[in-house]
Amino acid sequence: MKSPTPQESYDHIMGASPDYWSWWNLDSNVGGLDGAPDDWIVKGTIENPYEDSPAELPVQLGHVEIVRAIRKIAAKKAGKYVSASAQKSCSDFIFRREEADFDAGTADEVLQVAVLGEVVYG
Repeated sequence: MKSPTPQESYDHIMGASPDYWSWWNLDSNVGGLDGAPDDWIVKGTIENPYEDSPAELPVQLGHVEIVRAIRKIAAKKAGKYVSASAQKSCSDFIFRREEADFDAGTADEVLQVAVLGEVVYG
């Protein structure tokens, strides 16, 4: 089993448009004609789902944070609100990358786990 490359993590997750959802405000356009650089970083904010301030939380994610969240979901350690489809996509990404099928919803769950530690928005 080969470790995922930064390009694979960017393509599978950011390529699925997880920032479609209103709680995200991300600058995810880090790729060029040759794809995303190995040290890609996505910055922005997510609405704060908790009752403390501020209204938005800062986001700074790269390959390491995305893969860490994918592994956490695949290991079923990301809380009770992770969908079965996100669980399957993450497991596929780890073990059968060519079969991983992230959409905006499942990629959003990966980002939520990366930033918040769990899925809060559904």
